[in-house]
Formats: sequence, structure tokens, C-alpha cells
Amino acid sequence: MRTVLSPCANTALEAAIDTLVMRHESLRTKFAMRNGHAVQVIVPELHLALKPEDLTHLSAAEQESEVQRASEAQINAPFDLTEAPLLRVKLLKFAEEDHVVLFTMHHIVADGWSMDVLVREVGALYQAYLRGESSPLPELEIQYADYAVWQRDWLTGDVLDQQLAYWQEHLAGAPTVLELPTDKPRPPVQSYRGATQVFNFSRELTAKLHALSRREAATLYMMVLSAFEVLLYRYSGQQQMLIGMPIANRTRLQVEKLIGFFVNQLVVRGEVRGDQKFLDLLRHVREVVLEAYANQDVPFERVVETLNPERDMSRSPLFQVVLSWQNAPSSRLKLENIELSPVEIEHKSVRYDIELVLWEHQGQIFGHIDYDTDLYEEATIQRMGRHLNHLLESITNDPNQYISDLDLLEDGEKRQLAEWNQTLVDYPRDVCIHELVGSRAKQTPDAIAVVSEGVSLKYSELNGRANQLAHHLRSFGIGPDSIVALRVEPQFPSTARGVGVWIEPVLLRR
Repeated sequence: MRTVLSPCANTALEAAIDTLVMRHESLRTKFAMRNGHAVQVIVPELHLALKPEDLTHLSAAEQESEVQRASEAQINAPFDLTEAPLLRVKLLKFAEEDHVVLFTMHHIVADGWSMDVLVREVGALYQAYLRGESSPLPELEIQYADYAVWQRDWLTGDVLDQQLAYWQEHLAGAPTVLELPTDKPRPPVQSYRGATQVFNFSRELTAKLHALSRREAATLYMMVLSAFEVLLYRYSGQQQMLIGMPIANRTRLQVEKLIGFFVNQLVVRGEVRGDQKFLDLLRHVREVVLEAYANQDVPFERVVETLNPERDMSRSPLFQVVLSWQNAPSSRLKLENIELSPVEIEHKSVRYDIELVLWEHQGQIFGHIDYDTDLYEEATIQRMGRHLNHLLESITNDPNQYISDLDLLEDGEKRQLAEWNQTLVDYPRDVCIHELVGSRAKQTPDAIAVVSEGVSLKYSELNGRANQLAHHLRSFGIGPDSIVALRVEPQFPSTARGVGVWIEPVLLRR
């Protein structure tokens, strides 16, 4: 968080943070083992000393570099869960009235929504303390421990059984691996090394998506999720897939003002067919998402425990791709003579193969793709963002299209594809094909003539098999002007990288 600090501001900021820690029990929480179980221990009082690190002697570029370095060090430094607080604060001084404050919270006590609560409350407290005023924040109705007790008591018996039964039925028989093409072989153990690619959709496209969503009684998330399923289907060839769907899980007004870990991970089962119209897919996705919302209380860890999928150290269980929509309040806060705003930190670790994160700001959708650098190159992820954008344009132009007809490629890619497919070769038109093969067999008998499904034939072998087939047909009385039908059966390889064809001759007698 970037902020302006005036004289005596360090004291005001330190006091604001101390008040925040006292206000939210989660920030004074540590964990101890009792009878083999982890239990929450709330420390009665805590003080965080705030000593600024002076960077005024560095250039602007060096200061920004130091922010990244310090942020990465804060993120990578482990927390000791037996010691409170599970919050670190670091203050970097750029100039007399320009500072960066780095807040690092362990995920066990906070989530993304919590950071917005922190920014708003620190800003309000800081401004009040600068003026010599008392805290302007009302008392919290409940604490996180109260919510945890309520959830544990409520989510039992029939409520728990019904929600678990839904997830068991919803995910029964679903593929737990999405075989997307990758740039590199998947390592045997997931390293979580990653990077981020930023993109956005135009205001015009965002407006069209809003209009179509309203018309179909769907949310913007449902609309983009449907398009994302189409993209994954077109990339992988899989008709069924599982996609992670994070949810804030703050369904009660009292918890919206709390710092704590509420977020839960839901699982959407995508089912896409090329002969399906997009609007039909959207309506199906809407039903699936609404059902997931209705069964969102069961912790994801409990769902995984119940389903007990086969574990693989190279990928996350159940799903490897996530679509997240950020709809928490904005963490930019403008107060009197003070402005606090987030500082962009480069992501160098990821939880999944691909995580698409979207949000809307002032009528435009922005987003970024966090991706596993052990699997993907930057150019591939950039292309994925462009393909999703182009796909959404195609959908909003005509949502009644079949999935297989939706436009995915950009004009440049279409031209390149057309060039690659220009494989026409001039050959004598007054000679039969078997004569051409026979001639080539004499000229280059060892040259490869046919490759299919990992099997290759030389021209001499192809010519020999053709002669065998010709003699076999002649034994049935087949000659010039006889009709021979070919039975063609499409066969889709498990890799979904192409289509193999088996050809079997069927004789038609006249």
C-alpha cells in the first residue's frame, strides 16, 4: 500500500495498526497443539513497532526495484504459527511524504477481502489519529472465532450430509485432469513457480457482455465462465472438465467487516459439445453455478477428503485451472490530504496451472492470468488472453452460434494457418494415382510415403500393399468400372491432438 506520511505520521500509522490488531482477534491469533489437535489462541495485547527503511538515496527505478525485492522477501519468509501476530508490516520511505507500507498476512488468518478491510480501516484510523481524534470505527458485532464456532455447530448432521451428497453426485465420474497442451513436459513434482500476464477487455466488449448477460438472466461471471469453458474445450478437445471457482463465502452481513479467512473453493463441472449452441451452454452453466452457490458451505478440503481422488504430486487435486472474479470493495482509498493505493507486486508463485483473475472497474473488465512457468511460455499465455477476448467478441456478435463455429483465431493467425495448409503440389493429371505411387516407389523406394498413428510406410511398402489389395479385389471379379465403397470410421485419439481414420473396403456387387 502506497501512502503519504506527514511529520508525526509514523506515530499515527503505528497507532492505527495497533488499533487494527486489537480490533480484529484474528490478527492476534496463534495456534497451539492440544491433545493432538491445533487450537486457536488469542493473545490479549500486541504492539507492532514500525521502523521506516530509508530509500531516499536511491533513484526512482532503484526504489521500485527495492519494493519488489522487499515484497518477495516478505512473502517468502515463513511464519511460525505458534507465534503471534501472523501479520508483518514493513515501511519503506521514498520521500518525505511518499512511503510504501507492505502488509503480509498468513492465509490462515486472512483472505483477499480482508486486505480491503485492512486498507479502509487503517486509512480511517490513521487520519483520525493525525487530527488527535479517537477511533471513528464502530465496535465489531462478532469476531472470527464466533463465526468459526457457529459454522462448526451449524454445518453438521443433515446440512452437512446434504451438501456433501450434492458434491459427490455433481463430481461423480468427472475427469480430475484437464489435459491442456503445454510448452514443456510436466515435472513430476509441482514447483509452484509462476508469472503473471495482464490484459483487459475493451469498454465496448464489456458493455456487450453486460447486455447479453442481462438478457439471459446470467451474471457476468457466468458469461465469462461459459466462454472460458469453450476456450478450454477448443484447446484440449475434452468435452468434460473441472474448473475451480473461488467464492468469498461472506454470506452474512456481520462477517463483511471482519479480517479472517472465509474464502472457499467450489468446483464447476463443465460439459461442452461442438454441436451445442452457446446460449444453451450458458443456460447450463447458470444452473451449475447456482447449484454450487447453494452448496458452498462445505470446506473444499472436506470435499476432497470425501471424494478421495488419486493424488498426483505434479498437479493439484480435482482441478488445475481456476476462474476467479474479484468483486471485493476497491482497496484504493482517498481521504482528506491522504491517498492510499495498492502497489502492484509481481507474482512469482502460483497454486494452479492456470488461474484467470478478472474484475470490473469503471465499466471495463480487467484481468490477469497467473500461470505455471514450468509448463507455459509467456507467449502462449498472451495468446490465450487474446483468444479469450476474440471468443467473447464472437459470442456477443452472435450468441446463437454453435460452439464449433465460434471464432477463436485472430486475422493474422488465420492467414498463417491458410499458408500452412497450402500444400497443393502440381502433378500430371493424365496419370492415375496408383501409377504415380508406383513411379515414386521406383525412384525413391525408401522415402517415407505415409505416417499415421505412429506408423510409417515407405513408398515401396505402400506400393506393395496397394498391389496386394488390387489382387485381392480382382479375386472377387472386380475390374474397370466396378464400384467399391469405403467404410470410414472416425476415431479420436486420447490425446485429442487430431483425428485418425480407419478405411475398410466394402464390395458392392452389381
